[in-house]
Amino acid sequence: MSYSLSSLAFGLALKTKLLEIVEELTKATQNLAVSLFLEQKFRNATTKMTKEEALLLIDRKTTTLFEAASVIGVLLDQATQEDIKKMKEFGKYFGRAFQLRDDLLSIIATEEEIGKTGVITDIKNRIQSYIVLVAMEQAVEEDKKKLEDYYIVKKDFDVEEIRALIKRSGAVSTVVKLVNKYIARVVSILESYPESIARNKLIEITRFLSLNL
Repeated sequence: MSYSLSSLAFGLALKTKLLEIVEELTKATQNLAVSLFLEQKFRNATTKMTKEEALLLIDRKTTTLFEAASVIGVLLDQATQEDIKKMKEFGKYFGRAFQLRDDLLSIIATEEEIGKTGVITDIKNRIQSYIVLVAMEQAVEEDKKKLEDYYIVKKDFDVEEIRALIKRSGAVSTVVKLVNKYIARVVSILESYPESIARNKLIEITRFLSLNL
């Protein structure tokens, strides 16, 4: 979050005169700051990340914003403690699904398919995203060694070869199942609320993240 946007966000939060909203925004800002440290520690290291560390980084860098937005939304409408709990969970799993889906598509899709540039940039930059770690875990020994040589030892291989190794490891299917699991959890949270235009629109947006690869 840039300094200007942070200042604007806190200014708007203060206008609500609700301490809980300021606290939520503060926690999100702190988590973003921690994510910068974690990203340097995990992704620039010459050691293999764990899947737990990859999810921790996602939670600090991405899901914290979804959590804050979701909780602040209900706090503006006199939320109960149950509402706050549900919206934290909504933000967490929506954020994870969103980021895992984005990381997956940045490796396996084309620029035309996802409508943005920079596809396979994560591979070029040797980023140990969650799908890469799953691939290292599931690949046959020869492919696993090549992936570790590329991401950890920093040996040079053709980017398309690395992409092919990730695809044939079975990691795509594993991450798709996890994304869809998170989506199902988010939808179940939303469906616990009475039917409304807003609820139905959120369910529609959430289901848009579903993957069938």
